[in-house]
Amino acid sequence: MASGARKAKPRHSAPPIPPAPPLPPVPDDVALPGDMLCSVCASLELTPRRFIVWPDEPEHRQPALAAGPAKLHPPSSFVPLGLVTDVKKNTCCPLCRLLLVAVLDNHAVPDVDDRGRSLYIGITWGSDGRKHDKHDDSYCQDIRSIFIGLVLESGQSAQLNPLGANISLLANDAPPKTPSVALRFLPRSLHRDTIDFDLARWWIAVCEARHKPCDPSHMMHEMGWESPRTAVPAFRCIDLGQDCLVLLRNIQAPDSFKYAALSYVWGRAGSDDDFFKTLQANVAEREVPGFFARDENRRRLPATIRDAMTATRRIGIQYLWVDSLCIVQDGSGADWLDAIRKMDVIYGAANIVICSARTFSAFDGMDGVSPSRPRAHARQVEQIAKGFRLACCEPIDAATEPLQPYPYESRGWT
Repeated sequence: MASGARKAKPRHSAPPIPPAPPLPPVPDDVALPGDMLCSVCASLELTPRRFIVWPDEPEHRQPALAAGPAKLHPPSSFVPLGLVTDVKKNTCCPLCRLLLVAVLDNHAVPDVDDRGRSLYIGITWGSDGRKHDKHDDSYCQDIRSIFIGLVLESGQSAQLNPLGANISLLANDAPPKTPSVALRFLPRSLHRDTIDFDLARWWIAVCEARHKPCDPSHMMHEMGWESPRTAVPAFRCIDLGQDCLVLLRNIQAPDSFKYAALSYVWGRAGSDDDFFKTLQANVAEREVPGFFARDENRRRLPATIRDAMTATRRIGIQYLWVDSLCIVQDGSGADWLDAIRKMDVIYGAANIVICSARTFSAFDGMDGVSPSRPRAHARQVEQIAKGFRLACCEPIDAATEPLQPYPYESRGWT
Protein backbone atom coordinates (compact mmCIF):
# COMPACT_ATOMS: atom_id res chain seq x y z
CA MET A 1 0.00 0.00 0.00
CA ALA A 2 1.33 3.44 -0.86
CA SER A 3 2.72 5.41 2.04
CA GLY A 4 0.10 7.63 3.61
CA ALA A 5 -2.77 6.09 1.58
CA ARG A 6 -6.03 6.02 3.48
CA LYS A 7 -8.23 2.93 3.62
CA ALA A 8 -11.83 3.51 2.64
CA LYS A 9 -14.04 4.03 5.68
CA PRO A 10 -17.69 2.99 5.75
CA ARG A 11 -20.17 5.75 5.12
CA HIS A 12 -22.55 6.26 8.04
CA SER A 13 -25.25 8.62 6.76
CA ALA A 14 -28.03 6.53 5.20
CA PRO A 15 -30.09 8.22 2.50
CA PRO A 16 -33.86 8.32 2.98
CA ILE A 17 -35.94 5.64 1.27
CA PRO A 18 -38.13 7.07 -1.50
CA PRO A 19 -41.75 5.93 -1.81
CA ALA A 20 -42.21 2.55 -3.47
CA PRO A 21 -43.09 2.79 -7.17
CA PRO A 22 -46.75 2.23 -8.05
CA LEU A 23 -47.86 -1.31 -8.77
CA PRO A 24 -47.84 -2.06 -12.51
CA PRO A 25 -51.20 -2.92 -14.03
CA VAL A 26 -52.15 -6.56 -14.46
CA PRO A 27 -52.56 -7.72 -18.08
CA ASP A 28 -56.16 -7.98 -19.26
CA ASP A 29 -55.78 -11.57 -20.43
CA VAL A 30 -55.21 -13.09 -16.97
CA ALA A 31 -58.79 -14.35 -16.79
CA LEU A 32 -59.75 -16.75 -19.57
CA PRO A 33 -63.31 -17.43 -20.81
CA GLY A 34 -64.81 -20.49 -19.14
CA ASP A 35 -62.42 -20.48 -16.19
CA MET A 36 -63.79 -22.09 -13.03
CA LEU A 37 -62.14 -23.68 -10.02
CA CYS A 38 -62.33 -27.46 -9.97
CA SER A 39 -64.12 -29.05 -7.02
CA VAL A 40 -60.84 -29.86 -5.22
CA CYS A 41 -59.45 -26.32 -5.52
CA ALA A 42 -62.82 -24.80 -4.62
CA SER A 43 -62.84 -26.87 -1.42
CA LEU A 44 -59.73 -24.98 -0.24
CA GLU A 45 -61.98 -21.91 0.24
CA LEU A 46 -59.17 -19.47 -0.51
CA THR A 47 -59.72 -15.74 0.03
CA PRO A 48 -57.37 -12.75 -0.26
CA ARG A 49 -57.49 -12.20 3.52
CA ARG A 50 -56.09 -15.66 4.16
CA PHE A 51 -52.76 -14.67 2.59
CA ILE A 52 -52.18 -11.84 5.09
CA VAL A 53 -51.00 -12.40 8.66
CA TRP A 54 -53.08 -9.76 10.45
CA PRO A 55 -51.85 -7.94 13.59
CA ASP A 56 -54.55 -9.57 15.77
CA GLU A 57 -53.48 -13.11 14.81
CA PRO A 58 -51.17 -15.06 17.16
CA GLU A 59 -48.68 -15.82 14.36
CA HIS A 60 -48.06 -12.10 13.82
CA ARG A 61 -46.30 -11.85 17.17
CA GLN A 62 -44.45 -15.16 16.93
CA PRO A 63 -41.11 -15.18 15.10
CA ALA A 64 -40.50 -18.29 13.03
CA LEU A 65 -37.38 -20.05 11.84
CA ALA A 66 -36.67 -20.52 8.16
CA ALA A 67 -36.39 -24.14 7.04
CA GLY A 68 -33.76 -23.73 4.35
CA PRO A 69 -34.89 -21.49 1.49
CA ALA A 70 -38.56 -22.23 2.16
CA LYS A 71 -40.40 -21.13 5.26
CA LEU A 72 -42.74 -24.06 5.85
CA HIS A 73 -44.67 -24.87 9.03
CA PRO A 74 -43.84 -27.66 9.71
CA PRO A 75 -41.19 -28.32 7.01
CA SER A 76 -42.24 -30.57 4.13
CA SER A 77 -45.73 -31.20 5.54
CA PHE A 78 -47.29 -31.49 2.09
CA VAL A 79 -50.89 -32.62 1.68
CA PRO A 80 -51.56 -34.40 -1.65
CA LEU A 81 -54.05 -32.29 -3.58
CA GLY A 82 -54.46 -34.54 -6.60
CA LEU A 83 -52.67 -36.78 -9.06
CA VAL A 84 -50.54 -34.87 -11.55
CA THR A 85 -52.46 -36.62 -14.33
CA ASP A 86 -55.76 -35.30 -12.94
CA VAL A 87 -54.46 -31.78 -12.35
CA LYS A 88 -53.26 -31.65 -15.97
CA LYS A 89 -56.78 -32.48 -17.15
CA ASN A 90 -58.28 -29.49 -15.31
CA THR A 91 -57.35 -27.03 -18.05
CA CYS A 92 -60.15 -24.63 -17.11
CA CYS A 93 -59.15 -24.44 -13.43
CA PRO A 94 -56.88 -21.40 -12.95
CA LEU A 95 -55.42 -22.71 -9.69
CA CYS A 96 -54.52 -26.09 -11.22
CA ARG A 97 -52.76 -24.28 -14.07
CA LEU A 98 -50.85 -22.12 -11.61
CA LEU A 99 -49.80 -25.09 -9.47
CA LEU A 100 -48.38 -26.90 -12.51
CA VAL A 101 -46.40 -23.85 -13.60
CA ALA A 102 -45.10 -23.10 -10.12
CA VAL A 103 -44.03 -26.58 -9.07
CA LEU A 104 -41.29 -26.88 -11.72
CA ASP A 105 -40.95 -23.25 -12.87
CA ASN A 106 -42.58 -23.71 -16.29
CA HIS A 107 -40.86 -27.05 -16.98
CA ALA A 108 -42.82 -30.17 -17.94
CA VAL A 109 -44.21 -31.92 -14.87
CA PRO A 110 -43.76 -35.73 -14.90
CA ASP A 111 -46.67 -38.05 -14.11
CA VAL A 112 -44.48 -40.63 -12.31
CA ASP A 113 -41.10 -40.70 -10.59
CA ASP A 114 -38.08 -42.71 -11.76
CA ARG A 115 -39.49 -45.80 -10.00
CA GLY A 116 -42.83 -45.57 -11.78
CA ARG A 117 -44.76 -44.34 -8.73
CA SER A 118 -47.62 -41.93 -9.38
CA LEU A 119 -46.88 -38.33 -8.48
CA TYR A 120 -49.25 -35.92 -6.76
CA ILE A 121 -49.33 -32.15 -6.50
CA GLY A 122 -48.86 -31.47 -2.79
CA ILE A 123 -49.44 -28.19 -0.97
CA THR A 124 -48.73 -26.76 2.46
CA TRP A 125 -48.95 -23.33 4.01
CA GLY A 126 -45.85 -21.30 4.81
CA SER A 127 -45.06 -17.67 5.55
CA ASP A 128 -42.66 -14.87 4.77
CA GLY A 129 -41.78 -11.53 6.28
CA ARG A 130 -39.20 -9.24 7.83
CA LYS A 131 -36.11 -10.57 9.49
CA HIS A 132 -36.84 -10.67 13.22
CA ASP A 133 -33.32 -10.83 14.64
CA LYS A 134 -30.17 -10.08 12.64
CA HIS A 135 -28.26 -12.54 14.82
CA ASP A 136 -30.27 -15.65 13.84
CA ASP A 137 -32.54 -17.00 11.12
CA SER A 138 -35.83 -15.98 12.71
CA TYR A 139 -38.26 -13.81 10.79
CA CYS A 140 -41.63 -12.15 11.31
CA GLN A 141 -44.69 -13.71 9.73
CA ASP A 142 -46.23 -10.98 7.58
CA ILE A 143 -47.78 -12.92 4.69
CA ARG A 144 -48.78 -16.50 3.93
CA SER A 145 -47.95 -18.49 0.83
CA ILE A 146 -48.94 -21.87 -0.54
CA PHE A 147 -45.82 -23.99 -1.03
CA ILE A 148 -46.02 -26.64 -3.70
CA GLY A 149 -44.22 -29.95 -4.12
CA LEU A 150 -44.28 -33.11 -6.16
CA VAL A 151 -45.16 -35.79 -3.62
CA LEU A 152 -46.12 -39.42 -3.32
CA GLU A 153 -49.57 -40.53 -2.14
CA SER A 154 -48.27 -40.54 1.45
CA GLY A 155 -47.31 -36.88 1.20
CA GLN A 156 -43.59 -37.69 1.18
CA SER A 157 -41.63 -35.35 -1.09
CA ALA A 158 -40.46 -36.90 -4.36
CA GLN A 159 -37.40 -34.58 -4.31
CA LEU A 160 -38.05 -33.53 -7.89
CA ASN A 161 -38.71 -29.81 -7.54
CA PRO A 162 -36.89 -26.96 -5.77
CA LEU A 163 -37.75 -26.41 -2.13
CA GLY A 164 -39.47 -23.04 -2.03
CA ALA A 165 -41.79 -23.15 -5.06
CA ASN A 166 -44.84 -21.21 -3.92
CA ILE A 167 -47.71 -18.93 -4.84
CA SER A 168 -49.23 -16.01 -2.98
CA LEU A 169 -51.67 -13.14 -3.33
CA LEU A 170 -50.90 -10.58 -6.04
CA ALA A 171 -50.11 -7.27 -4.33
CA ASN A 172 -52.66 -5.46 -6.53
CA ASP A 173 -55.45 -7.42 -4.80
CA ALA A 174 -54.39 -6.89 -1.18
CA PRO A 175 -57.47 -6.41 1.04
CA PRO A 176 -58.22 -2.99 2.58
CA LYS A 177 -56.11 -2.14 5.64
CA THR A 178 -53.38 -4.63 4.71
CA PRO A 179 -50.31 -3.63 6.78
CA SER A 180 -47.79 -1.78 4.63
CA VAL A 181 -45.03 -4.19 5.63
CA ALA A 182 -47.05 -7.11 4.24
CA LEU A 183 -47.34 -5.36 0.88
CA ARG A 184 -43.54 -5.48 0.57
CA PHE A 185 -43.59 -9.29 0.51
CA LEU A 186 -46.55 -9.91 -1.80
CA PRO A 187 -45.59 -10.67 -5.43
CA ARG A 188 -46.04 -7.88 -7.95
CA SER A 189 -47.09 -8.14 -11.56
CA LEU A 190 -43.98 -7.96 -13.77
CA HIS A 191 -43.56 -6.25 -17.10
CA ARG A 192 -43.76 -9.00 -19.68
CA ASP A 193 -40.99 -7.78 -21.97
CA THR A 194 -38.74 -5.40 -20.06
CA ILE A 195 -37.11 -4.99 -16.68
CA ASP A 196 -38.99 -2.70 -14.28
CA PHE A 197 -36.21 -0.18 -13.68
CA ASP A 198 -38.39 1.93 -11.37
CA LEU A 199 -38.59 -1.08 -9.07
CA ALA A 200 -34.86 -1.82 -9.45
CA ARG A 201 -33.99 1.76 -8.43
CA TRP A 202 -36.23 1.44 -5.38
CA TRP A 203 -34.62 -1.86 -4.36
CA ILE A 204 -31.20 -0.20 -4.55
CA ALA A 205 -32.44 2.75 -2.49
CA VAL A 206 -33.76 0.38 0.20
CA CYS A 207 -30.46 -1.49 0.18
CA GLU A 208 -28.43 1.71 0.54
CA ALA A 209 -30.58 2.86 3.45
CA ARG A 210 -31.07 -0.41 5.32
CA HIS A 211 -28.30 -2.88 4.44
CA LYS A 212 -25.04 -1.45 5.74
CA PRO A 213 -22.94 -4.54 4.87
CA CYS A 214 -23.91 -4.04 1.21
CA ASP A 215 -22.24 -0.60 1.17
CA PRO A 216 -19.05 -1.12 -0.88
CA SER A 217 -17.14 1.12 1.52
CA HIS A 218 -17.98 -1.36 4.30
CA MET A 219 -16.39 -4.23 2.37
CA MET A 220 -13.40 -2.09 1.39
CA HIS A 221 -12.80 -1.15 5.01
CA GLU A 222 -13.10 -4.79 6.13
CA MET A 223 -10.69 -5.97 3.41
CA GLY A 224 -8.24 -3.12 3.92
CA TRP A 225 -8.69 -1.96 0.33
CA GLU A 226 -7.96 1.48 -1.02
CA SER A 227 -10.37 3.20 -3.37
CA PRO A 228 -9.89 1.90 -6.93
CA ARG A 229 -8.94 5.45 -7.91
CA THR A 230 -5.88 5.04 -5.68
CA ALA A 231 -5.27 1.31 -6.10
CA VAL A 232 -5.49 1.44 -9.91
CA PRO A 233 -3.86 4.64 -11.25
CA ALA A 234 -5.18 3.94 -14.77
CA PHE A 235 -8.73 3.32 -13.50
CA ARG A 236 -11.17 4.34 -16.22
CA CYS A 237 -14.95 4.19 -16.41
CA ILE A 238 -17.52 4.99 -19.06
CA ASP A 239 -19.08 8.33 -18.15
CA LEU A 240 -22.68 7.82 -19.28
CA GLY A 241 -23.38 11.51 -18.85
CA GLN A 242 -20.70 12.47 -21.37
CA ASP A 243 -20.73 9.21 -23.38
CA CYS A 244 -16.97 8.73 -23.22
CA LEU A 245 -14.20 7.11 -21.21
CA VAL A 246 -12.84 9.08 -18.28
CA LEU A 247 -9.62 8.55 -16.35
CA LEU A 248 -10.84 8.92 -12.78
CA ARG A 249 -7.66 10.51 -11.47
CA ASN A 250 -8.26 13.40 -13.88
CA ILE A 251 -11.77 14.33 -12.69
CA GLN A 252 -13.20 15.81 -9.53
CA ALA A 253 -15.07 12.96 -7.85
CA PRO A 254 -15.11 11.73 -4.25
CA ASP A 255 -13.47 8.40 -3.40
CA SER A 256 -16.98 7.09 -2.68
CA PHE A 257 -18.35 7.91 -6.12
CA LYS A 258 -20.87 5.39 -7.47
CA TYR A 259 -20.21 3.13 -10.41
CA ALA A 260 -21.54 -0.13 -11.80
CA ALA A 261 -19.35 -2.99 -13.05
CA LEU A 262 -20.27 -5.51 -15.74
CA SER A 263 -19.55 -9.23 -15.27
CA TYR A 264 -20.02 -11.13 -18.53
CA VAL A 265 -18.38 -13.52 -20.99
CA TRP A 266 -16.55 -12.38 -24.10
CA GLY A 267 -17.29 -15.51 -26.11
CA ARG A 268 -16.60 -15.23 -29.83
CA ALA A 269 -14.54 -12.09 -29.50
CA GLY A 270 -12.98 -12.14 -32.96
CA SER A 271 -10.48 -9.41 -33.75
CA ASP A 272 -9.77 -6.39 -31.55
CA ASP A 273 -11.67 -4.27 -34.07
CA ASP A 274 -14.70 -6.61 -34.12
CA PHE A 275 -14.91 -6.55 -30.34
CA PHE A 276 -14.40 -2.78 -30.19
CA LYS A 277 -11.68 -3.09 -27.54
CA THR A 278 -9.89 -0.07 -26.17
CA LEU A 279 -6.30 -0.02 -27.43
CA GLN A 280 -3.40 2.39 -27.16
CA ALA A 281 -4.22 3.62 -30.66
CA ASN A 282 -7.83 4.58 -29.87
CA VAL A 283 -8.00 5.38 -26.14
CA ALA A 284 -7.52 9.12 -26.70
CA GLU A 285 -10.47 9.44 -29.09
CA ARG A 286 -12.66 7.44 -26.72
CA GLU A 287 -12.03 10.03 -24.01
CA VAL A 288 -13.65 12.72 -26.17
CA PRO A 289 -17.20 13.54 -24.92
CA GLY A 290 -19.91 12.09 -27.16
CA PHE A 291 -17.80 9.24 -28.54
CA PHE A 292 -20.17 6.42 -27.54
CA ALA A 293 -23.25 8.43 -28.49
CA ARG A 294 -22.30 8.49 -32.17
CA ASP A 295 -24.40 5.96 -34.11
CA GLU A 296 -21.45 4.34 -35.86
CA ASN A 297 -19.73 3.70 -32.52
CA ARG A 298 -22.83 2.62 -30.61
CA ARG A 299 -23.68 0.05 -33.30
CA ARG A 300 -20.20 -1.49 -33.01
CA LEU A 301 -20.48 -2.08 -29.27
CA PRO A 302 -21.18 -5.74 -28.39
CA ALA A 303 -24.87 -6.01 -27.49
CA THR A 304 -24.27 -7.04 -23.86
CA ILE A 305 -22.08 -3.97 -23.26
CA ARG A 306 -24.59 -1.71 -25.01
CA ASP A 307 -27.41 -3.12 -22.89
CA ALA A 308 -25.34 -2.72 -19.71
CA MET A 309 -24.88 0.96 -20.55
CA THR A 310 -28.64 1.33 -20.99
CA ALA A 311 -29.38 -0.53 -17.75
CA THR A 312 -26.88 1.54 -15.76
CA ARG A 313 -28.45 4.76 -17.05
CA ARG A 314 -31.96 3.53 -16.21
CA ILE A 315 -30.85 2.59 -12.70
CA GLY A 316 -29.50 6.11 -12.25
CA ILE A 317 -25.73 5.53 -12.01
CA GLN A 318 -23.43 7.72 -14.09
CA TYR A 319 -20.34 5.52 -14.36
CA LEU A 320 -19.90 1.98 -15.71
CA TRP A 321 -16.77 -0.18 -15.71
CA VAL A 322 -16.35 -2.76 -18.49
CA ASP A 323 -13.01 -4.53 -18.80
CA SER A 324 -12.74 -4.51 -22.61
CA LEU A 325 -13.36 -0.77 -22.76
CA CYS A 326 -11.88 0.51 -19.51
CA ILE A 327 -8.59 -1.42 -19.57
CA VAL A 328 -6.28 -0.64 -22.50
CA GLN A 329 -6.11 -4.18 -23.86
CA ASP A 330 -2.70 -3.96 -25.51
CA GLY A 331 -1.22 -1.97 -22.65
CA SER A 332 1.86 -2.90 -20.69
CA GLY A 333 3.80 -1.80 -17.64
CA ALA A 334 2.64 -0.97 -14.12
CA ASP A 335 -0.68 0.67 -15.07
CA TRP A 336 -1.84 -2.36 -17.06
CA LEU A 337 -0.71 -4.85 -14.41
CA ASP A 338 -2.42 -2.85 -11.65
CA ALA A 339 -5.73 -3.00 -13.52
CA ILE A 340 -5.45 -6.77 -14.02
CA ARG A 341 -4.27 -7.56 -10.49
CA LYS A 342 -6.86 -5.37 -8.76
CA MET A 343 -9.99 -6.81 -10.37
CA ASP A 344 -11.23 -7.84 -6.91
CA VAL A 345 -11.05 -4.22 -5.78
CA ILE A 346 -12.77 -2.98 -8.94
CA TYR A 347 -15.71 -5.39 -8.57
CA GLY A 348 -15.83 -5.13 -4.78
CA ALA A 349 -15.95 -1.33 -4.77
CA ALA A 350 -18.77 -1.17 -7.34
CA ASN A 351 -22.18 -0.13 -6.02
CA ILE A 352 -23.78 -2.78 -8.20
CA VAL A 353 -22.43 -5.54 -10.42
CA ILE A 354 -24.51 -6.31 -13.50
CA CYS A 355 -24.13 -10.03 -14.15
CA SER A 356 -24.93 -11.26 -17.66
CA ALA A 357 -24.62 -14.98 -16.98
CA ARG A 358 -27.17 -16.60 -19.30
CA THR A 359 -25.38 -15.75 -22.54
CA PHE A 360 -22.81 -17.41 -24.77
CA SER A 361 -20.99 -14.26 -25.83
CA ALA A 362 -20.87 -10.50 -25.40
CA PHE A 363 -22.81 -10.18 -28.64
CA ASP A 364 -25.96 -11.85 -27.24
CA GLY A 365 -27.36 -8.92 -25.25
CA MET A 366 -29.22 -8.96 -21.93
CA ASP A 367 -32.78 -10.14 -21.30
CA GLY A 368 -35.33 -7.41 -20.69
CA VAL A 369 -33.22 -4.37 -21.56
CA SER A 370 -33.93 -3.92 -25.27
CA PRO A 371 -37.04 -4.93 -27.26
CA SER A 372 -34.87 -7.22 -29.40
CA ARG A 373 -34.27 -9.51 -26.39
CA PRO A 374 -37.37 -9.58 -24.13
CA ARG A 375 -37.49 -11.23 -20.73
CA ALA A 376 -37.34 -15.03 -20.81
CA HIS A 377 -40.77 -15.28 -19.19
CA ALA A 378 -43.02 -13.08 -17.11
CA ARG A 379 -44.45 -13.99 -13.72
CA GLN A 380 -47.39 -16.34 -14.05
CA VAL A 381 -50.62 -14.85 -12.67
CA GLU A 382 -54.06 -16.48 -12.54
CA GLN A 383 -57.42 -14.99 -11.56
CA ILE A 384 -59.11 -17.15 -8.94
CA ALA A 385 -62.14 -14.88 -8.66
CA LYS A 386 -62.95 -11.29 -9.53
CA GLY A 387 -60.50 -9.07 -7.64
CA PHE A 388 -58.55 -12.11 -6.42
CA ARG A 389 -55.42 -13.14 -8.31
CA LEU A 390 -52.54 -15.37 -7.27
CA ALA A 391 -48.99 -15.30 -8.62
CA CYS A 392 -45.95 -17.57 -8.68
CA CYS A 393 -43.10 -16.60 -6.38
CA GLU A 394 -39.71 -17.74 -7.66
CA PRO A 395 -37.75 -19.76 -5.11
CA ILE A 396 -34.77 -17.98 -3.55
CA ASP A 397 -32.39 -20.62 -4.90
CA ALA A 398 -33.64 -20.22 -8.48
CA ALA A 399 -31.36 -17.22 -8.97
CA THR A 400 -28.32 -19.37 -8.20
CA GLU A 401 -29.31 -22.57 -9.98
CA PRO A 402 -26.66 -24.13 -12.25
CA LEU A 403 -26.12 -22.18 -15.45
CA GLN A 404 -25.33 -25.07 -17.79
CA PRO A 405 -24.85 -24.91 -20.73
CA TYR A 406 -23.70 -21.30 -20.39
CA PRO A 407 -19.92 -20.71 -20.25
CA TYR A 408 -20.27 -18.38 -17.25
CA GLU A 409 -20.74 -21.48 -15.05
CA SER A 410 -17.28 -22.80 -15.97
CA ARG A 411 -15.39 -19.63 -15.04
CA GLY A 412 -13.08 -19.58 -12.05
CA TRP A 413 -13.84 -15.91 -11.32
CA THR A 414 -16.45 -13.29 -12.19
